[in-house]
Amino acid sequence: MSQEQVYSLEKKIILDAELAYDFYWDKQIFDKSKFKCPTENCQARFTCANMDVQERDLKQIPHFRKHPSTTHDKLCPFHEDNIVSLVYKNGNSKYKNKVKSNFEIFNFHRPPSHFKDYDKTSENKEKKFKSKSDGSDTSSSYNQKRYYTLRSVVNRYIKYREMKKLEEQTIYIKEEYTYKNLFKGIYNQNFLNISKEHIFWQKAWVNRTKKDDAYMINFVEALDYNEKKLRPSIYISDKVIEKSFNKNLLKMKLQNSVGKKSPEVVVFIYGKPQYNTYNGGSISFFLENLDLLEIRLAKDFYDNL
Repeated sequence: MSQEQVYSLEKKIILDAELAYDFYWDKQIFDKSKFKCPTENCQARFTCANMDVQERDLKQIPHFRKHPSTTHDKLCPFHEDNIVSLVYKNGNSKYKNKVKSNFEIFNFHRPPSHFKDYDKTSENKEKKFKSKSDGSDTSSSYNQKRYYTLRSVVNRYIKYREMKKLEEQTIYIKEEYTYKNLFKGIYNQNFLNISKEHIFWQKAWVNRTKKDDAYMINFVEALDYNEKKLRPSIYISDKVIEKSFNKNLLKMKLQNSVGKKSPEVVVFIYGKPQYNTYNGGSISFFLENLDLLEIRLAKDFYDNL
C-alpha cells in the first residue's frame, strides 16, 4: 500500500502529492520535507519529491517518500506489519472492500481549506486518522481520490494508458466516465455530434492578443461543422489568470509557449465547444475556471503514449 496522502505541517490538512504541488506554486507551503503520516499518533515524516520542480522539467510526477530515519508507529495502519496482516488475514474482506471502494472524483470547486484566507481556527479542521491496528477506523474519505485540477486527471490518463486500463478505470465528473470515453482528441470530431462535456485535447499555438492583455490558444486541428472545418480557440484574459488558484504555474506555462512557429504544446480542456455566429462563424471553449485547463509539452505527452 503506497502512502498517497499525508498531513501537511504547514497547511494543516491531509493532502496528496499533486495537491501539495498546487500549494507550493501558489506560495502556501514552502518546505517539501514538512509532511507527516496522517495517523493521529504516528510521527513518521515524509518528503514531497519533485514538489519544487517546474512542470516542463518534471521527469516523474510529485510523490511522497518516507524519511529513512523515521518509522510508522506499531499501531499505525501504515506500519508494514499491519499492511501485511490486512492482505493475508484468513479471508478478511475489509482490505478487499477498501480497495474496491477506491474511486476518483474531479471537483469543479476547491474547498475553503485550499485558499490562503482559510481560517485554520474554524471548526472545519481536517481530521487526522485514528490509530487502530487493523486500519478499519481510517477515514472513509481516504479512499476517495479527489482531484481539483485537470493536471491530475491527465497524469492518471497517461498512467492508465501505459497500463492498458483506459476502458476499466473510471472517474466521476458530473457523471461516471471511463478514461477512454472521457478524453477526446479534436482531430476528426464532428461538432454536431458532441452532446456533452469531455476533456478535449490537441496540439495548439499560444499567442498574446494585440488589442488587450490576454492569451489566445488556437488548436491545430479543426472540428467539422456543416461541411466547414473550424479550429477551436480559447481566450484567457490576464484578469482571469490573476484570480485563478494557481496563477503562478499557469502564467509560466503560457509565457513559455507564446509565439512558437510550430506548436510545441498539447492543450487539454474540460468542457463542451460552443459555436459563435460572429466573424462568419467560429468555435470556442469557455472556461468555468482555470483548473479545467492543462498545458503540456507535446514531446513529453506523446513520448508517454
